[in-house]
This record gives sequence, C-alpha cells and structure tokens, in this order.
Amino acid sequence: MADHETNARGGSDRSLQPLIGERNAESLANYNSLDVRVTRTYALTRGALDVFFEVTNLLSRENECCIEYEITTAPDGSLVLEQEMRYWLPLIPSIGVLWRY
Repeated sequence: MADHETNARGGSDRSLQPLIGERNAESLANYNSLDVRVTRTYALTRGALDVFFEVTNLLSRENECCIEYEITTAPDGSLVLEQEMRYWLPLIPSIGVLWRY
C-alpha cells in the first residue's frame, strides 16, 4: 500500500498508491441480534399504561459495523495503512413506561 521514492534532490517523497478493486466487493459478516421485550399493560379509566423491560442484543454478540483506517509510519519510514474493526450495539437493557390515551 505504501511506496517510498527518491526525488531529484536525494530526498524522499512519500505517497500512497491505492489498490483499486470492484466497489463493494467485500462485505461484513451477517448481523445477528436477539432482542427481547416484556410488556405489562394496565387498563386505566382514561387509556392504558404499558410498563416494559427490554434487552437489545441479549446474547451480546459482536456484530461488525465499521472499519476505521489509520495511516502510520513503520520503523523503516514507509507508510502503513492499518485497519481496526469496530463492533455495533453491545447488550443494552432498558425499562420504560408508555401512557396511551
């Protein structure tokens, strides 16, 4: 990915040479999540009151979402393109109340 060239003055020009491929030729792994919600409804004289507890990503799966790129300099002076995979949505519990009228 990196290219090191010497210029006319004997110095060094750093440049990255991109590798061009078919757009969207690669894809991330399938997204898997088990979401659970339990709701209790109370009838009121004016409407209803829902009280709920829910968990998003109950199995706490690491779902790939993003790739972060960073250009760094290697010990030999060449440029290196590093990539780090990011993951989306950890286990998230929540509670709530909804008044329907």
